Amino acid sequence: MTHVSRSPPAVEIDPVGVLAPHLAASEDPIRCAAARALGALGGENAAPALVGALTDPDPDVRSDAMAALARCARPQDAAAIRRSLANDPVADVKVAAIRALCRLGDEAAVALLRALSNDRCEPRVAWERPGEGWDDWLDVQVAAIAALGEMGVEDAVADLVRARSDETGQDLDHPVFGALANLPGRGVEALLDFLGDDDPRVRRRALSALSRSGHGLPDPVAGRLVRDSDSDIRALAIESIELPDEILAGCAAHDPSAFVRRTALSRIAPSRPDVLREALDDPDEGVRATALEAITASPARFPDHGSEAYPGGAAEFAARARAWLRTAGTRLAATCASVLAKLAGADALDALREAAGDREGPPEVRIAALRAMGGIGAVGAIDALRAAIANPSRQVRLAALAAVGELARTAPGDVRQRARDILIDAVRGGPRTAEGPATRKDTGDARNHRRAESERGPSEHPAASPERGRGAGVIPAPRVSGVTGTGEGVGERSFPRSTLEAIRMSSPEAAAEEAQASTPASAAARPPQREGHVRFGPVAVDGCDDVAADIRLAAIRIAAGCPGDRLEAALAEAVDSALPAERPATLEAIALRAESISLSPRMVATLNRFSSWREHTAPPIPCGERIPVPEIRRTGIGVVQPPAGMALTWP
Repeated sequence: MTHVSRSPPAVEIDPVGVLAPHLAASEDPIRCAAARALGALGGENAAPALVGALTDPDPDVRSDAMAALARCARPQDAAAIRRSLANDPVADVKVAAIRALCRLGDEAAVALLRALSNDRCEPRVAWERPGEGWDDWLDVQVAAIAALGEMGVEDAVADLVRARSDETGQDLDHPVFGALANLPGRGVEALLDFLGDDDPRVRRRALSALSRSGHGLPDPVAGRLVRDSDSDIRALAIESIELPDEILAGCAAHDPSAFVRRTALSRIAPSRPDVLREALDDPDEGVRATALEAITASPARFPDHGSEAYPGGAAEFAARARAWLRTAGTRLAATCASVLAKLAGADALDALREAAGDREGPPEVRIAALRAMGGIGAVGAIDALRAAIANPSRQVRLAALAAVGELARTAPGDVRQRARDILIDAVRGGPRTAEGPATRKDTGDARNHRRAESERGPSEHPAASPERGRGAGVIPAPRVSGVTGTGEGVGERSFPRSTLEAIRMSSPEAAAEEAQASTPASAAARPPQREGHVRFGPVAVDGCDDVAADIRLAAIRIAAGCPGDRLEAALAEAVDSALPAERPATLEAIALRAESISLSPRMVATLNRFSSWREHTAPPIPCGERIPVPEIRRTGIGVVQPPAGMALTWP
């Protein structure tokens, strides 16, 4: 006889019935929690219990109950809510009551709301501290103003305008103008009147409220706004109002404010290439940069052989960009660096390499040049990017690595392979230079030594050297500045603890200075430190102290998005050789790779070695299985969790 197991019948649970009795608990926190939970349910069947809690002796319970009613009140509850608005002295209860009445659209509350928008209404309304100021009334006043607008009370326009003249000096323009913008009749008319106010702040706020509401403006008003004496108002009008092209073209060419001209150019760019061409001669570099960005956004606007609007074609713009890249300020030079590859292709490489290698130049320009080289599939781009990977500036080296990753994915043939070689070397901990491999050997003993150092403390790893021209890119091994016996024959090494220190250590003069400073005589000459006093040395101002580890982890993240068997083999090695602090990020990068690139058998074997199963019946990861990104999760201890009940962990 076959035994048939039966599941217990499903039990219907009424959450309101379970929670409502807790509103009568003896402990105040439990009653508050029950009110909040009933409000989270959002069903109207919770309203009766919450209405009963409006008379609770604890003000926090009443506040939570009213806030819950703002989500689930029924029309028949409006009378009880109005009583609380008038009689409960707690301001939080009053604000929540106004929101509940607004949600219900309770017309019986309109008279009281109009009164509260201008007055405390004492003794008609109870307050916690009657006659002691306006602080508890202000929140109620703002809530009443907003409710009148949301409820569409056109008759309240005069009350709202009068509320701006607050006797206590409060600035209520934002709530009042927001409420008026919700009233398409008299409210919008009042806002249009404020556009003629003598105070530019009032005009600006009124226009901002009108633009957010989507109400159109009469042509005479729009024309007056683009001629306003305040440049912010002119720019806001250009951004938010539909204006004829001729008006926009005039603003782009003749407005005295460079900010307004840039705003007008952004609006007119798709339809008036002639205006963009003229803007390239603007005296303001920001205007020229905006025009150049708009022109190069669509290559069809500048045919190689020229057009009526652009007689010189791409060659003209490329010549301008090369010149400005050397002479212009940061904003325009960075724009030129970012668009030059679109204009000149591989012919832009020399100018971009010069900008990227300018150590005295602004970082924004160097970064833009490095990123642009990621779109040029030429060997020269590879050499320049390799030189920048070990740059002391974290922003510069990350831009270089990102460009290498782009070439590793999209460049043709030999360039793509060279880009992948750079990533592989960076993942393994030693980028190659143009002359050959880095001197640091990442042997098993070296990995064990790094792991031991990681367990001793942070910031004890080699840092990158500064650039040295084409041959830059080596991450040097740590120098021994002084060895003291440890009892095990292992000396303590002095590692750079900041970018500044890394740069100084690369200099022979700095090495001699450090050696002199570490002698017993120089140590004795230094003033003694007080017990418990900590002396702070140089700290990193542009990224982490451990440059080598930072390069390695960044390379791992970038390589994870690039196809290639050798790259995947390097990532698998990185899991084995990673320090405990690095392994979570390494595993996460590999899991992200699996979302778009099928895993090889070697990678699957590596993941399985660092896997523990939540369910013993869960199968190993199938070769080639793709792991969707939404199913990847990281917990507080750094576990990467793919699907199928599996959690990647590590010893």
